[in-house]
Parts: sequence; C-alpha cells; structure tokens
Amino acid sequence: MFGDAEPSQNENKKNKPSKSKGSEDQLLSDDDASDEHFLRYFRAFRVFNAEQADGVPEPEEWQRKEDAENVLNRSGASIQHTGEDRAYYDLPSDRIVLPFRSRFHDAAGYYGVALHELGHWTGHHDRLNRYTLVTPTRFGSRIYAREELRAEIASLMISAHLGLGHDPKRCAAYVKSWIKVLEDKHSEIYHASSDAQSISDYILDPQH
Repeated sequence: MFGDAEPSQNENKKNKPSKSKGSEDQLLSDDDASDEHFLRYFRAFRVFNAEQADGVPEPEEWQRKEDAENVLNRSGASIQHTGEDRAYYDLPSDRIVLPFRSRFHDAAGYYGVALHELGHWTGHHDRLNRYTLVTPTRFGSRIYAREELRAEIASLMISAHLGLGHDPKRCAAYVKSWIKVLEDKHSEIYHASSDAQSISDYILDPQH
C-alpha cells in the first residue's frame, strides 16, 4: 500500500456558547437595569457531508478543475472516495483510495494527492511494471522511499503541466527517507526523475 498522504485542511472549530450569570434557562428578573432581555436556547440540526448530497454547489474557491478531472477519468483507474483522512494506492486490489473532496482545503491539494496516487497506480504489473512498486516491501524501507519519490516528482510535473499549485508540506513525512536514499546513491535523483517522466507521459498520453 503506497501513499498514506493526509489532506491539507484545518479542522472546524466548534463555537462555544458564552456563559451567562445564573441558570441557562432562567429569565432575567424585572429588576434588571437593561431594557433588553435575552433568552439563550440551543437547537440540534442534522447535517450531511456534501459528498452525500446531490445538487449542492461546491464552494467558490473549490471548483473542480476540468483538465485535472479529465486526466483522472481518462486514466481508467479505480478511484474510491471514503471518509478516511488518508490516501493510498492498494496494489493487490489495483485501487486508489482518497478522502472525500470536501476534506481538502482546496482543489490543488486534492489533485496533488490524487495525481501522486495515480503515479503509484502506473507501476502495476499490467502497466509500467515498475520495480519500486511491484517489489514486496515494507513501509519506510528504501524501496518504499524510492517509489514515493517517483510518485511525488510525477505529481509535481503533472500539476505544473495542468497549471495547479503544489504544496511541498505534503512531503514532510517522507523527506528524511528521501534524503537517506539520495545520500546512499547520488545518482538516484536522476533515476527517480527519469521514472517520474515516464509516469507523467503515461498519464498524460491517452494512447499510453
């Protein structure tokens, strides 16, 4: 399983009601100096995730990018959206799992993660059959780090081609392992970039 990237989004903060003197359901007495009396009360509302409702417009700052959507759809990859706060590519099921779009701060964040996982997807036996993806390995290993480096460079290349932004903070979890790999083999960055170019070409070329 490759990826495990988390969406870039701040958690919503719950507004806490201010405390008033006395009991919450006690009316102000007639002796109060103010002419305006207020009674605070609470109501419960049932809400739904926007992904579960039809016809709900997306926020103005979070418009789907048609070119990026076309790239994802044209790939033919199996992409599943869930309520999990992680993204990954699962090789045995040949499936990409992403959080709901609404869990990302903006479109660039969503597509950056989606393209990263799509980069992993290209390494499947039936596609580019990439050594760093198909070789059995464990999380945090050098092969794992090499594959992550390739997928992220490819995501950067494709995002630039599509005019999307790129958030380098998404890579923080992998930086140390990348540095180790690059220190062990100085030519690794060239091999990774070459593989990333192959990934980018595969994804952007509808004829493969």
